[in-house]
Amino acid sequence: IKPDDLAVPEETVATKDVVPTPSATVTAAGSPPASPPPPPPSIEEMARANAAAAAWSARCRHRMLVYNNRMWILGGSPNAAGGTALNDVWYSTDGITWTQATAAAGWTGRFNAVGLSYNNLLWIISGQLAASVDDDVWSSADGVTWTQVTAAAGFSTRQAATGLVFNNLMWIMGGSTNAGTTNNEVWYST
Repeated sequence: IKPDDLAVPEETVATKDVVPTPSATVTAAGSPPASPPPPPPSIEEMARANAAAAAWSARCRHRMLVYNNRMWILGGSPNAAGGTALNDVWYSTDGITWTQATAAAGWTGRFNAVGLSYNNLLWIISGQLAASVDDDVWSSADGVTWTQVTAAAGFSTRQAATGLVFNNLMWIMGGSTNAGTTNNEVWYST
């Protein structure tokens, strides 16, 4: 509670050692107590609420992003060891009901790619294919139809890079080659 929150002159408000308890109600003079908002669900409650398996197949190293008020899942691998790469695309508005945008996007299946939402498009950049690493760039307005922006970006092939949007630019940082060589390169694009 801050002194400014009360309709009492500040000099009459004790600010030291005043800690409201959960059962205490503090109101401005003459105001009825406001109903407190319900507490947010705990992490455990959210996990239990969404514990049912999603419609998409089990996977790891996929890319997840927010675009057009939806959560999107791009590609991934059905096993932690890799080797198999997926190119399906899914979306949800609530995290419970998932819709498959496409079972086979225009890009080759991949995991450890960069996924971004930028300039009103979904983007998937580079990544680990089944047996190699690529440096291609694809975009889509709807998650169904994908356009290859370039087959070979200016940076070397890489997977497990980090990407973000900052100052209206797409940024790609770090990553590793098919041979596992890591780098500290920083690239950006409009």
